[in-house]
Amino acid sequence: MAGRRKRRTGDNTFVEVPDDLIWGINPVYEALDARSLSDIAVQRGKAGPRIQEIVDLAREYRVRLRFVEADRMGVPAGCRHQGVVARRAATVFLSFDRLLKAV
Repeated sequence: MAGRRKRRTGDNTFVEVPDDLIWGINPVYEALDARSLSDIAVQRGKAGPRIQEIVDLAREYRVRLRFVEADRMGVPAGCRHQGVVARRAATVFLSFDRLLKAV
């Protein structure tokens, strides 16, 4: 079970959020590239090259991808999620090649 941590929102207040949530284009992209995500929510109507990269990588890595309305992103109001929110996987998955490189 994931814990909770306090995070600062866009209006400089603090809210408690689950430890397994990540939001923002760069943090989600880096976690996705490390293959440590279980699912990603993308806000409907958000577009751009970095969001498209996240969508393409998620499909390539077979990470569950959902397109949702802004109020369904799963983060407290005021959090600057930039249209992407992800949940960390309970375990990190490695390809066979990455596993061999790690040994």
